[in-house]
Amino acid sequence: MEVIEIIGLVLNMGGTALAFWFGFPQPDLSEDVSLGLEINTPIGNGLTVKDHAKNQRGRKKLQKNLSYCALGLIFSGFLLQLVAIIFH
Repeated sequence: MEVIEIIGLVLNMGGTALAFWFGFPQPDLSEDVSLGLEINTPIGNGLTVKDHAKNQRGRKKLQKNLSYCALGLIFSGFLLQLVAIIFH
């Protein structure tokens, strides 16, 4: 049962670390650059407005998925620790 507690603690630590980086506070991931720019207008970094919006959508998806992963790790860790305590 000690091994289950340790695994649960490690999952909690990993989930907390992920939640720290990908949970909150989240960066501004707005897709819009400006109201005056058209979809194919190049912006300062060499990308077009359309490319920038596509990149931001990818970042949003990654942020969301890693946030849910962090939450899942934390809940799994707590569940394993609870099981270890109950069956100790």
